[in-house]
Amino acid sequence: MTALSFGAIDLADGARANSLRGAEEWLHQPVGERTPTDFTATSLGGWDEMLPTIDACRVPRGNGFEEWGDHGEAWNRRWAGDGGSHAVEVDGMTLRRRIHHDSTGARLDYSLTSDEVRPVQWAAHPQFIWTPGTIIELGAAAPWRRVYPTDMTRVIEADNDPAALLDSLAGAKWWSTTPIDRIVLRRPDRTGLRVSWDAVSLPCVALWIDPGTFASAPVIAIEPALTPYDSLADAVEAGAAPTVGPGRPLSWWLHLEEIG
Repeated sequence: MTALSFGAIDLADGARANSLRGAEEWLHQPVGERTPTDFTATSLGGWDEMLPTIDACRVPRGNGFEEWGDHGEAWNRRWAGDGGSHAVEVDGMTLRRRIHHDSTGARLDYSLTSDEVRPVQWAAHPQFIWTPGTIIELGAAAPWRRVYPTDMTRVIEADNDPAALLDSLAGAKWWSTTPIDRIVLRRPDRTGLRVSWDAVSLPCVALWIDPGTFASAPVIAIEPALTPYDSLADAVEAGAAPTVGPGRPLSWWLHLEEIG
């Protein structure tokens, strides 16, 4: 297989990567201009970083609260860096991302530091092209929790037609309830994209399946994350939010590989 390579990373546009290409392009291409105050308004596609929440929420901080916007505050800020090393500041937190390309694929190494102790959520948000006949390979059947459009838990099989995970055109968001460390998107010709990660640092993963209601074409987002909640406030309330602070950095990695 052709080695994967990230391209078209715009640091002024939240360091979103608009291309992940090997033998084929895997990322859905954004259409239209980015709306910095509304993630879902326009220009959905590519690979974004969600920090420090996915859903907009209000989180206790000191004697008060802090407000976080929809899909966090890293996707719409200017990042610093060049080549394969990028960083963004979010209210005293620094997220660093380094991309390494090798003979098998691409590895993303992340680190997060903070000038004070605070809870945090991070999730990858790559919107992969959903072509007809694509199968999601999860490795084993297990219970997953759907949080959108309505709550439910059900066993999802090892291999899945993405359309079978939808009840409506509104899309669907599913969270793993047991640790896994990889997911494969398999095309009808048996080529695939394997996304893998360290299940100790990233103990959960979400699937966002959009039949083209929000993006300009059907997409599947594979979202390894620090905690299995879209809202950081919900993670804090459940006692499930990791913390970052002085002398207490967080780090994790992802690896992507085209397979035959």
